[in-house]
Amino acid sequence: IRDGGLPVGRRAGNHGFHAIVVPIARIEAFSEASPDELSPRSDLLGSLSVSGFGRSIGLRDTGDLVSLVEAGHTPALPVVSPSTGRNRYRFRPADIAAFHDRFVTLTSLSAATNLHRNTLKTRLLAFGVTPFTHGECSDGTVYLRTEAFSALAPSATGQRDVE
Repeated sequence: IRDGGLPVGRRAGNHGFHAIVVPIARIEAFSEASPDELSPRSDLLGSLSVSGFGRSIGLRDTGDLVSLVEAGHTPALPVVSPSTGRNRYRFRPADIAAFHDRFVTLTSLSAATNLHRNTLKTRLLAFGVTPFTHGECSDGTVYLRTEAFSALAPSATGQRDVE
C-alpha cells in the first residue's frame, strides 16, 4: 500500500478502518500467486538480525556491529527492508563463524574461560589489549581474537588454557 503497488480507496459513509477498500481483482491476483513468490527467501533461513546476533554475543548497541559490517571487517547479508527501503543486515551461520574466527567479546570470552567479564576486562587491559578500533570508531567490547587469547594464554596469566 505504501509504495503504491496496491491502490486504496475510501468507502463513503464509513469511518476508520471500515472505510478502507481495495480492488478485489488485486486481492484475487495476490491469492493466486505461486508459493515461491510468497515464501520467505531461502538465503535468509537460519539467519539472525544484527540485534539478535549482537545480543547473543553481549553487544547491546547494534551500531557497533553495523559499523564492523559496513567497514568490511565482518561479513553479513544486506537485505532491503520492505517498510523503509533501507539496507538491514542479516548474519547467516557462515557470517557468524567468520565473526568468531576474527573477533571475541567479553561475553564470548567469559563463556570460553568461565571467568567473570570484569576479570577478563582487567586482564586484557593489564596486557595492553584494547577493544578493536577502525578509523575513529571503537566497537565497544569487541576484541581481536588473536590478541585476546594471546594475553589470556597460560604463560601470560599463570592460569589454565582458555581455548
